[in-house]
Amino acid sequence: MTKFQFTMIILILGIVGGILGLYTYFVAEEKTTSATPPPSIGMSKEKVVEKETYEVLNTHTGEWELKWEEHFDQPELDLSKWIALDEKGLYNNEKQYYIYENVEIANGIASLIAKNEDYEGYAYTSGALSTKNKFSMLYGKLEVRAKFPVGKGLFSAIWMLPAKLEQLPEIDIMEVIGSEPDRVYMVNHWDSGGLKTVHDEAKVDPSKYHNYGIEWEENELRYYIDDELVFRTQKGVPQEEMYLIINLAVGGNWPDDPNSSTIFPSSFDIEHVKVYEKR
Repeated sequence: MTKFQFTMIILILGIVGGILGLYTYFVAEEKTTSATPPPSIGMSKEKVVEKETYEVLNTHTGEWELKWEEHFDQPELDLSKWIALDEKGLYNNEKQYYIYENVEIANGIASLIAKNEDYEGYAYTSGALSTKNKFSMLYGKLEVRAKFPVGKGLFSAIWMLPAKLEQLPEIDIMEVIGSEPDRVYMVNHWDSGGLKTVHDEAKVDPSKYHNYGIEWEENELRYYIDDELVFRTQKGVPQEEMYLIINLAVGGNWPDDPNSSTIFPSSFDIEHVKVYEKR
């Protein structure tokens, strides 16, 4: 081996080592799934999956103080905290009409109940909760403990929209379609000249309650299931106050319509909601 060849080998090894070192601090990947990518709940636009590049940040994990909570331990829904929606399905060609009566409170659980019944020209009724004009947050930690139903055409979601009542940005803390009940989607949608999205997914046991949450800081969103970090993004992080929505939709573009195997009534059961702020 000549001196020149030896020098070139050393140089190449040095470059490779540098690249591996940088990987410790930077990650770049495009979030894709084998299923149809989750849509924006609040909009019907073509989405663009953003390539995610993020730097590991110093975070405030573990340094949170409880600010707002709901355990559904009263006999009726606390209307100082919540709105039970009374409206037709507005998004994605959904087939349900949300009515107040389909939100039931019992034994410390809020049940959003989907029923196969005609109402105002819709084939199904269901339940949805919102903190619109009641409570909103800018940054912090949010956790919802819930168990979702299984069945084709059922679409459970925990998500957030701007308090100023615009359609974007949108934080989807969890989305599940009942025909794929072990797959939970976590999504961030925003608009910078067109709807953009980053998303990931995780596996869960649909027969159990799970804690679904986010830690939202100025430069990063972190998504958790049962206190385990499963997705993080620094793309399109919202910089405005947002309110919470929890709903059980039926049918539509993504989950498709129920079939004869879908059980009605079905319920999306919520055990608690907790919001924290930095200490």
